[in-house]
Amino acid sequence: MLRYRGLRIPPEHYSTLAKLIQMEEGPLAELRSAIETTKPTLLPADFNARVAAKTTTFDGDEVDEILDVLMSLYLTRANFEASASEFVDLLCKAIEETGAEELKAASDNPEVCKQHFEMLLNMDQTLGVVSKGFTLEIDHERTLHDMRIFTDLRPIFASDANMPPIAGVIVHKLRITYHQDNSLKDFYVALDSDDLERLLSLAQRSLKKAKSLKSFVESAKAYILEGDDDA
Repeated sequence: MLRYRGLRIPPEHYSTLAKLIQMEEGPLAELRSAIETTKPTLLPADFNARVAAKTTTFDGDEVDEILDVLMSLYLTRANFEASASEFVDLLCKAIEETGAEELKAASDNPEVCKQHFEMLLNMDQTLGVVSKGFTLEIDHERTLHDMRIFTDLRPIFASDANMPPIAGVIVHKLRITYHQDNSLKDFYVALDSDDLERLLSLAQRSLKKAKSLKSFVESAKAYILEGDDDA
């Protein structure tokens, strides 16, 4: 049983959906082939760039626009727990019910609407993996944006402050910038040199674990999503 009450089409998606419905057979087939033959990546932007490199009909901005909408539809389909054909029926009906002039082609050609989106929303091994993978990657209360470590020398003076320092302490301050509630926030923590060694050791251990897990997953004939910098 499908778990949904209805599908609302965001107005900002109207123009892209209209392009996909009215797209000629040749460009549509080229787009599908490019998507279907591109290995999924962790970041949608990396995947989009790889798809764009395989097409001659669409430029990078057009591919970004189209794939952003298709990934959104894939996630909605997953939330509805619908098969491709079931979701396409719901989608084309929702498009028709918008009454938008630019989507009039869907009302005039409902079979074309279904045919085109059945082609584009039935690629679970590529587009489906990217859309779900990125969502899983960022589905946390906080996600890292950037890190920086500040290293300072704090001098120790004798009782006479006019004299040069007689010793010093090296201190480190770790700044973590993270995403939370659609905004960037900072968190600071003081570290000494032993803490840095411990942090380095933990990071190296985690990298070894990741490598081991990757080998395990690949032995099961699956793969780990990676960004272009990791590939």
